[in-house]
Amino acid sequence: HRDGSVTVKWNNPNSGTVTVGCLPMLDTETGNKFLIEKNVTGSSYTFNILAPGVEYLLAVIPGTDTNYAGLELVTVPEPGPFDEFRLSITDTYLTYFVPKGNTYSYNYANELTNERIYELLDEKQFWVRLSLSLPARSSTISRPALTVVTAPNGYVATQYSDLQFKEGWQSFWITMIYMNDAFENMHEAYGRIPAGKYKVKLYVDGGLVGQTSFTIME
Repeated sequence: HRDGSVTVKWNNPNSGTVTVGCLPMLDTETGNKFLIEKNVTGSSYTFNILAPGVEYLLAVIPGTDTNYAGLELVTVPEPGPFDEFRLSITDTYLTYFVPKGNTYSYNYANELTNERIYELLDEKQFWVRLSLSLPARSSTISRPALTVVTAPNGYVATQYSDLQFKEGWQSFWITMIYMNDAFENMHEAYGRIPAGKYKVKLYVDGGLVGQTSFTIME
């Protein structure tokens, strides 16, 4: 697919419900788990959360019986650059929500240690936010976007969404990926949230916009 997605098809003559999911084929210490996409009635499904360059095991399971699962190994190739217009990443931060009256604000998490982040997971929502720069547009358009965060220990977290580029905008902040589940999984498998550099890649409409990073302190 143009947007980097992968479609799987299967024989389902009775149109029963199947479960589809994927598993990054990485070392178990990373904390990556089998990701349940959804229950599907029909004979095909499109995975759109696969990080380019990572090998995944795709599964189609009739009902809940894993003995009859259809399995396939897939790696989405690294794409070329996003070239529709001059879009770039200018900043990236790990942030968390802070209530503010009837709304909320974001606090940067760059001064929090990995242990402190883990302590706050039950009460704070941690997100990766990106600042994007682009030429001013004369009309609003929407494009599919995939955000990939790779932790220092190899854990891969992804988020697929539609990204709107609004008329007249030349820069904007966008909340791209929720990290609480990833931090919980890594802590369970690794004994802690890994400190160090977390790489962030943004793909739009199947093309690479750029790579940036944020750092979590020990």
